[in-house]
Amino acid sequence: TNAMLNVKQWLLTYLERLSTAREANLSANREPKTFGEKYSELDIDESDFLVLGDGPEENQVVRRSTWQIFKKRFPYYVPIFLWLPRYSLKKFALKDFAAGLGVACMLIPQSLAYATLANLPPIYGLYTALMPLIIYTLMGTSKQLSIGPDALGSLLVGISLNGVNDVNQRIQIAHLLSFMSGMLLLLLGLFRVGFLDNILSRPLLAGFVNAVALIIMSNQVDLLLGIANPHSEEHGWSRVLYALKNLDHIHWITFELGVISILIIVLIQIIKRVWGDKLVFMKFVPPTLIVVVIGILVTFIARLDICLLYT
Repeated sequence: TNAMLNVKQWLLTYLERLSTAREANLSANREPKTFGEKYSELDIDESDFLVLGDGPEENQVVRRSTWQIFKKRFPYYVPIFLWLPRYSLKKFALKDFAAGLGVACMLIPQSLAYATLANLPPIYGLYTALMPLIIYTLMGTSKQLSIGPDALGSLLVGISLNGVNDVNQRIQIAHLLSFMSGMLLLLLGLFRVGFLDNILSRPLLAGFVNAVALIIMSNQVDLLLGIANPHSEEHGWSRVLYALKNLDHIHWITFELGVISILIIVLIQIIKRVWGDKLVFMKFVPPTLIVVVIGILVTFIARLDICLLYT
């Protein structure tokens, strides 16, 4: 009953939004349009026309040449030609270097973990992390948008590859899935389907994000404990149950490294929040960078790579 009431309320809210948008559109159509407004609905800019002289509006304008329109609009679709000529090395180079270092420190271990979720060799996680950043440098404009692989996509690819034992075949299937997903996203962008995001409620998005986090955590439990799981093709709570039933097979070196890494990240976040004003340099140090550096040093000094290989 509650579900039906929620659906009914959502439909009423959606119909009310559509009615409001329709009324606004009708009122806008009743108003007299300027020259530029006549062509805005056709995705034609007023600057695409040249004014020839005095006289009636229909006789004083002519469409610019195709080359002139292309030259004017090209930086809009490839923004690097718009901002790169005005880029100041003195003003932005140091800050961009710090930002790039932070992204790299976060993305490298993250992409390796995503490759594990996708049941692919770790090197393909680095590939999928590098190429989107290069392309978005040329084509993108947002400073806050997260580019590259994500946990949910990697998990879905890993589920799709269940039962495929040959590594080369898994790689080929992953390539095909990535290409199909990219083409689908391109079509959705060309048809401007992003408006559907406006009708998604906040509880729906919050539930989706929390569910993804729980699924990813449950898939990492056996890896955190260092338990060899022959049922790694399963996902969700079945892997948690398997880990709980085999707690006597915990690999303590792996478990200790994982727990210490988590504690270091949490501790650094607390230090930033409590003493951030006094320790200004801590604001510019990513917690993942510290964990990665400490992990590499401990592994190299204690030769943990050899210990883990033969245990």
